[in-house]
Amino acid sequence: MTTVTPVGADPATIEALGKAFGKLGKVRPVGELASMRQKLTGADRVLIVDQALIIIEQLYTHLHMKRVRHAIDPAQALRVLRDQAAGLGDLRFHSEMLRIFKSLRDIHTAYTAPPPFAEQTAFLPFLLEPCTDAHGTTRYLVTRVLAHFDHPTFRPGVEITHWHGAPIARAIAINAAREEGSNPESQAALGCLFMTVRWLGACLVPDEDWVILGYRHPSGEAEIRLPWSMLELNDPGLRFAIQTVWLFEKDTSDGEPQPPHSLNHATNIRTQVEQVTRRHLFAGEQKKAPARRRAPDDLASHLPDLMTAERLADPKGGEPYGYLRLRAFEHDDVAEFKDEFRRLLGLLPRRGLVIDIRGNPGGIVDCAEGILQFLTHRRITPLPFQFLGSELIARISHPPPMNELPFGAALERLTIRSQWGSGIQVARETGASYSGGAALTSAMEANEIGQTYFGPVVLVVDAVTYSAGDIFAAGFQDHAIGPVLGTNGQTGGGGANVWPHDFLVRILPDVPEIKPLPGGAKLRVAARRCVRTGSFEGLPIEELGVRADELHRITEADVLEDNRDLKAAAIALIADQPARWLEAELVTDKNGRAVRVTATGLDRVDIYVDDRPLASLDVEGGGPAGTAVPKAWPAERVEVRGFVQNELKARRRLDLTPPPTS
Repeated sequence: MTTVTPVGADPATIEALGKAFGKLGKVRPVGELASMRQKLTGADRVLIVDQALIIIEQLYTHLHMKRVRHAIDPAQALRVLRDQAAGLGDLRFHSEMLRIFKSLRDIHTAYTAPPPFAEQTAFLPFLLEPCTDAHGTTRYLVTRVLAHFDHPTFRPGVEITHWHGAPIARAIAINAAREEGSNPESQAALGCLFMTVRWLGACLVPDEDWVILGYRHPSGEAEIRLPWSMLELNDPGLRFAIQTVWLFEKDTSDGEPQPPHSLNHATNIRTQVEQVTRRHLFAGEQKKAPARRRAPDDLASHLPDLMTAERLADPKGGEPYGYLRLRAFEHDDVAEFKDEFRRLLGLLPRRGLVIDIRGNPGGIVDCAEGILQFLTHRRITPLPFQFLGSELIARISHPPPMNELPFGAALERLTIRSQWGSGIQVARETGASYSGGAALTSAMEANEIGQTYFGPVVLVVDAVTYSAGDIFAAGFQDHAIGPVLGTNGQTGGGGANVWPHDFLVRILPDVPEIKPLPGGAKLRVAARRCVRTGSFEGLPIEELGVRADELHRITEADVLEDNRDLKAAAIALIADQPARWLEAELVTDKNGRAVRVTATGLDRVDIYVDDRPLASLDVEGGGPAGTAVPKAWPAERVEVRGFVQNELKARRRLDLTPPPTS
C-alpha cells in the first residue's frame, strides 16, 4: 500500500490516517491515476465520440430542452472533441467527455469512463451534511469519519468552515457548478453530496492532492490537511455490490433476453454506486453521530436495503405514527417489492404514515408506481412516456421480419412498436417533437389490489430524490394522496427512462452505425421522457421535478439525532387529519353468506359484489355492519366504498377468486 500523507499534515493526522487506511485495503494517492496504464487507442476514442453523437442527436429525448434552457450545443462540442480525440491521452479525453455530458445537467444521460477510472473511488476520510440553525444560517457538519480515524479534535459533529481558505458554502457552490443536477436545488445538493466521495467512472478527478479544512470544534477552531485518496474497487464483496447497481451495464454477450423489467429502469446509477462505496468506507467501528434507532423485530424488513419501517411517537403524546423509509425502487421482482411494502403497511399504526424517499436514486418504474394503489381510494394512472420522432427511433419501432433478428431483439422492438409505433409515425409525419405517450407500468398492475392503508399519509422528499423517486413523488401528488414535505423546494427532476448503449447494440444488429464501445467505456441515454397526470397533466418531470407543498430545512438535530425535527414536522402536517379505517370480509354461516364491514371515521359504506351494487349502509357509529349476499351470486369480488358526507374517502377490495390449480 502506498502511503497517502498530505504535505504539512500534523502528526496526529498522519497517525490517524495510517490506522484508518490500514483497515481499508488498497488505497493510493489520487495523483497516481495519471500514471495508470492507458487502455484506449486513438481510434477507440474517435469511436466513442461517434457513438455519443448518435445517441445525443437521434435518441436523447431532452435535447431541445437542454439547448434552450442552458444555451449549450453538446453535439457540436462532441464534433470538436472528435477532431482532437486521436491525439489526447486517456485522462484528458475522459475529462472532456464527462464535461460535455455534465453540461446536459441530466444524470440519466451519461458517459462512464472505462477502467482504471471506473474501478476507483476518490475520497476524503469523512462525510459532510448541511443543516440550518435557529437563525436560518446553513452550517456544514461532519457526520462520519473513517473507521479507526481517531483524531483528537476532528470528529463527527464538528463544523467545517473553510475549504482551501474559501468559505465552505462558496467551495460547495463551485463544486455544484460542475455537477449535473437537473435544477438549482438538485445541483446544490449534489455539490455537497460529492464533496468527499467521488466515483471516478462518472466524476472529474479532483484537482488537488489534498485539502486544507478549517473547522470549529467544542474547544475552538483548527485546521487539518487531509489527502484525496483512491480506493480500488477490487474487494469481491464491494465489487459485487457495485455491479448490482450498474443497472444496465451487465454483460449481455450470451444473447439471453434481459429480465422483463430491464427497460423499465429510471435511476441515478452514479448515486447508487457512491452510496454503496460510502457504506463500505464508513461502516463498522467508525466514529459517528449517535446511532440511529433499529426497528423492533416485528417490523424487520425482508428487503432492508430497499425499505425499512418504524413507529414514531406522537410529539403531543397521542397514538404513534408509522414511518417507512424507501431507499430505492431497484428490485427485479416487482411482485415481491409490492408485497413487502403492503406487509409493512399492515404492521404500522393506523393513526397516520410518514413515507420518506429522500436520497432515493430510483430503480424500476413498476415498483415505484405499483405501490401507490395501497395508499389511496383513487384509481392510479401511470405516467405516460414519449419518444422523439427521430429517424433512428422510427427504425427501432419498425423492425425487419423476426427471422432476421435475434429473438430477444425482435421481442423488444415489437413491444416498442405495439405501444409507441403509431405515435412515432404520427410525430414523423406531422413534425411533432414527441410521439404520443404510453405507460411503462400497466394500468391493471397499478390497480390490481387497491387501497390497504386508510390513515393520512405525508411524503418526504429532497433534491436528491431522483428518477423513479421523482415518478413516485409525482404519482403521490397527482393523485392527491397527501402533502409533500421537502427538505428542498423540489425533487431532483429526473424525468426519463434510461437506455444503455449496450442495449442498442443488442436490439439493432440491422443498424451498422451502432457499434460496441471499446475498452469498457459505457454510455447511457434518456430515451423516453415522462409527463405528469391529474391536475399537472402534460407537465414534464425533467428539471422541474416535483415541488414540495411544505418546506423543512434540515436542522442539527436532524443530522445528529436521526431526523428528529423532520419527523416531527412531517407528523404535524397530518396530525389534524382524521384516522380512517375500513375492513371487509365475506363470512359464511348457517344463514348463508354475508359481507361484514368494520369502518372508522366514515358515515356510509356502499357494498358491491362482482361489480353489482348490493347495499348502502350507515356506519356512523363505527361498529360492524353487514348484509347478506344472494345465493345465486358467485361472489368472486367484493368492493366496499366508504364515504364521509357523500364524498368517497376509502375503498377496500377483496378478490375471492380461487387461485389457479397447478
